Amino acid sequence: MNGQLLADTVHGKLLYETTLSTRYYLPREDVLTALTPSPTRTLCPYKGKASYWSFTLDGQTVEDLVWSYEDPLADAAGLKGYLAFYDDEVEVLLD
Repeated sequence: MNGQLLADTVHGKLLYETTLSTRYYLPREDVLTALTPSPTRTLCPYKGKASYWSFTLDGQTVEDLVWSYEDPLADAAGLKGYLAFYDDEVEVLLD
């Protein structure tokens, strides 16, 4: 975002869901920017309740750009401890 590196990982997970673009989940410890919890919550019938995160970049707060499943449902248990960025808002580079 604005050329700022927000995360860097070699331990990411790719999640393929019907009708959605591939989602890239990153270990929390590989996110390089400080995140602030948001009150926003959504519910996915397959993964559970999503929590959202915001951060401040160059003095501007970016709301709800990151989400996670803090207590995922059994079928999504592998996402616990991982975060995802809205990839239509940030540039994702895979190497």
